[in-house]
Amino acid sequence: MNCKKIINILCICSILSAGCAGQTASPQTGTPQTPAKEEIVITANGAASDMDYLGSAEDLLKASEAAVYGEVTDFIIFPAERSGVATTLQTIRIIDTLYGEAGDGTEIKLLMMGGYVTLSDYINAHKTEEERQAYRESEGFAELSDEELKTKYISFTPEGYYYPEIGDKGVYFLKPVPEVEESVPWEKTDHVYWAAGNWQGIYREKSDGVFVIPNNSSSSYDPDRTYPGNTITYDELKAEIQKAAEILCSTTFLENFNSIQYHQSCTLLFIILIRC
Repeated sequence: MNCKKIINILCICSILSAGCAGQTASPQTGTPQTPAKEEIVITANGAASDMDYLGSAEDLLKASEAAVYGEVTDFIIFPAERSGVATTLQTIRIIDTLYGEAGDGTEIKLLMMGGYVTLSDYINAHKTEEERQAYRESEGFAELSDEELKTKYISFTPEGYYYPEIGDKGVYFLKPVPEVEESVPWEKTDHVYWAAGNWQGIYREKSDGVFVIPNNSSSSYDPDRTYPGNTITYDELKAEIQKAAEILCSTTFLENFNSIQYHQSCTLLFIILIRC
């Protein structure tokens, strides 16, 4: 049955605003490949909201705790609690730490909005029975049997999102995910991050030592993973990050130095006024 429905979403909420701080994992965890095209019967495309423009390595470092070169070793995709939005959690082995304190050879988790979940998992992620029933009876769902809901998928591909594959490599600018009290599909001891600036913080490795400068291309528009756009070599990118880190360090030092001088001047003025 070809029940393909295309939903164009002008603004898919970001992980922060989608209620993804409290998430429950789908029964289905990481799979080595994307479902067959005919199994994805509903597709949602769009842009993440609340995204600041980060146009340089310096901007990215300001928004990051670390920058690393790493490889995807595992992933899970699950529906966010209350919204059902597919969310990807990738395990990345760090090959080279370019900024910050992340250790080479260690693993971190990268949380991203986007992916695919079964229609059944999408429906069941919603909080109330009324919501679940409304989706079950809506177009694209109603014509499917309960068994088909478990084998057909809804995909979410916001700007810049590619379905993950084990072995993917890239340079990632990392922003920590805050600790939460709710149930989440990772351990409290895991180091979990978002990419700074969403897709802006991911340089995907297109070929050995060559990386695509971040752009909003996605699996929806580039299913063959050609990664269109301008490229930069690893050495060039590494040099840019190093230069940005030096500028950031100098700026921070001067700001702190000026702040100390300001407070010293205020203290001296106060002492003079007291003596007068």
